[in-house]
Amino acid sequence: MKKLAAFVLLLAFLLLLPAGALAVDAADRVGDVEAAAAVAMDADTGEILFSWHGDDPREPASTAKMMTALLILEAVERGECSLSSRVTVEERMLAGIPYDASRMNVEIVPGEEFTVEELLYAHMVSSDCMASRVLGWVLGDPVDVFCRRMDERAAELGCTGTHFTDPSGYPDPEMTTNARSLAIIARECMTHQTFRDIVSTVRYTMPATNLNGSRELENTNRLLLEQVRDSGGTYVPNPYYSPMATGIKTGSSTPAGNCLASCFDNGAHRLIVVVLGTSPYWVTGEDGSEELVLPQYAETLRIADAVFYLQKAEEEFSALAARRFEAVDAAEDAYAAALAAVHDRDPGLRRLAERSWALTRSEKERAKYAVMAMAVILLLSIPSGIVIRRRRH
Repeated sequence: MKKLAAFVLLLAFLLLLPAGALAVDAADRVGDVEAAAAVAMDADTGEILFSWHGDDPREPASTAKMMTALLILEAVERGECSLSSRVTVEERMLAGIPYDASRMNVEIVPGEEFTVEELLYAHMVSSDCMASRVLGWVLGDPVDVFCRRMDERAAELGCTGTHFTDPSGYPDPEMTTNARSLAIIARECMTHQTFRDIVSTVRYTMPATNLNGSRELENTNRLLLEQVRDSGGTYVPNPYYSPMATGIKTGSSTPAGNCLASCFDNGAHRLIVVVLGTSPYWVTGEDGSEELVLPQYAETLRIADAVFYLQKAEEEFSALAARRFEAVDAAEDAYAAALAAVHDRDPGLRRLAERSWALTRSEKERAKYAVMAMAVILLLSIPSGIVIRRRRH
């Protein structure tokens, strides 16, 4: 059966559309971002769906901890160590850690023993830089050798402009990456079940060690917390909580600003969002109350919402068009069969079928031109024409 010209037109039009966009692309829907850089990536395909200065060089702060965790988990899978392997902290492992590096309330001390898994929880949930340094020694090499491994693995994954100088991500002008590369690293990390388990953990009780009692850790990622403590220590609702969030890592330093690498799952799609270089600020409400705005979370949620909206809109549009043309094709097949059945049997029935088919053809033509009009309207709504992701920085 000859395919409808309109169906061919629609199919060609849909194939020209990049995934995740329709009449407007994510850049138009999001607009300017209150951050130095941001990227949204399809966690399943690796496609960049949104970019705001995504390849600009930036310091990663503690988002660098993702790569440290990835190397350790890959070593576990190769059998070079295990999650239950016990590690005794040595003085050299903690040498040179700055006093302002993030750490647990009860600091790690030389002589203390941990499992690799416990160190990973401290490293990713509590963002403990001392645990990061210890993990850098787990494979038997000094930290500088471990950092070279970090660089090599980043290059293998397709990261560009990426160089690590510390497993913890502590500020260093020589340590640099970009939002797109961090999204690549985050996506690879999320392929590991243990990593997903750790970064989605809201609170974790670290078992007592040979030198200290148990430690209570709370995830630094506010996307996961339904409630947070206010300045008085009271738990209050968290405006940045998202039930779709599944991790991943926060980061903060003076040169890097506030940073966040995150993952969302809405049941239909999984999305990686990286936002770098934000600064908190206060806003005053109509009642005079003041609220602290954390753009790394606010902008992450806004970008995720825009991309998910566009993905859903594209799917609904494609499904509607497919149903319409399936119905028209079915009608064409039915009338063709009727014409064939009565062709040699009853001229009156044949003429009736032909008139009915003529009416169906007119309906088909109207459907065809309606779709053509839809395509023209969609194209005209995009100032840059078919190249819809025009705002690349």
